[in-house]
Amino acid sequence: MRSLFLAIAAICLCVFEWRVSFADGQSSSAQPIPELGRNLPRNFDEGNAEFKKRVRERFPAGEPEQDVVATLTQQGFKLSPDGRAASFEQPSLVCRLVWRVFWSVDAAHKIRHIDGVYGGICS
Repeated sequence: MRSLFLAIAAICLCVFEWRVSFADGQSSSAQPIPELGRNLPRNFDEGNAEFKKRVRERFPAGEPEQDVVATLTQQGFKLSPDGRAASFEQPSLVCRLVWRVFWSVDAAHKIRHIDGVYGGICS
């Protein structure tokens, strides 16, 4: 029983350390965390709210879609097959951080609505 407790404590510590380093925009991979996703609050709910705010301020309604796509891809986001969403994932052994941006456009291909989601996926 003690071994199980120690194993769980070690996993929790690793996840905490991983979460702290990546939340500050640090990355052990070659690709840096996108500017839009750097230095978010450590709490996922607060981080998600801040990420949404950043996305909406950076890409207001009326912004040309091509500018949104260019900026996101320059920051390392990958476009979805339909071209109306982009995501960036930072993998780890236990969890991965995920930033997603999705939007709709009008007939002139200008942003009608845009939103962002930030969080962690742990298995």
